[in-house]
Amino acid sequence: MARVERQVHFRQGKQAEGNRETGWLRIPGKWLQKMRVDPEHPDVTLFFDGEKITIEQTAKSGIRKSPLAGKARLHRFARVWLALISGHRSNPQVERFFAGRIFGDTCFALGFDMDGGQSLARAVPGEPHLFSDSRIFASCVDRLDIQTLGNAIFSRWRQWTHWDECSLDEDGWAWFVTALEHLAQLTGEEDGTPCGEKEEE
Repeated sequence: MARVERQVHFRQGKQAEGNRETGWLRIPGKWLQKMRVDPEHPDVTLFFDGEKITIEQTAKSGIRKSPLAGKARLHRFARVWLALISGHRSNPQVERFFAGRIFGDTCFALGFDMDGGQSLARAVPGEPHLFSDSRIFASCVDRLDIQTLGNAIFSRWRQWTHWDECSLDEDGWAWFVTALEHLAQLTGEEDGTPCGEKEEE
């Protein structure tokens, strides 16, 4: 991406709400197209984690969050993608497919929330490297419930595909393997019935 396309322009407004000041942010049209922001509701939300700002769609965009899917469906999702990404070393096309829209659209349909890692940070407070170090993430993953883990998977994928602008390194692959393996574990059985025999939506 050209350097000029990575710039945004901010103009401060005159209104203020408490400690917040309003303003206008000019974002490149290509970014909005990639985010699929509704032109009739172009508002976005900015999250600042102390190092960088993340731009996300807001509730005003008209996008409705899907309810969390049943365990059987979530289990199949985890197993299918685990099988796929396990072959990333031998098949270079795996990364391109994993970075495509199918994974993100499926996460959304399953009820995962792309929250920039906020729910993960709430579940594991005081640990700033949960996305950047697979070993730290693995040491904390047992604390996560299905929704929080799914949100983390969706948000980490989004960070990689939209902000990192580089190939996924081995630590990144290990992160997703750990996350998907734990998701498969959490959703493997429901009321003693092996997942896949019966699904309740």
